[in-house]
Amino acid sequence: MPETYRSRISTKGQVVIPAEVRSGYGFVEGAEVIITGESGRLILEKVGFDEIYQDEAPTLAREWAPHPGKGRV
Repeated sequence: MPETYRSRISTKGQVVIPAEVRSGYGFVEGAEVIITGESGRLILEKVGFDEIYQDEAPTLAREWAPHPGKGRV
């Protein structure tokens, strides 16, 4: 059965996520989230490594790729 919590939306549009929910699902201060609307509900998901670095992936891949005789740059 899904857990249900109640919160309010502030005048700034902020919603407080209860501490036990944040710790239980691994949400930390400053973390980026994805909010998706679906069938009248909002779904909150943590942004994973792939989503955070999606635009930078080609550059990171080149920087972290082993270079013959040099190791990492």
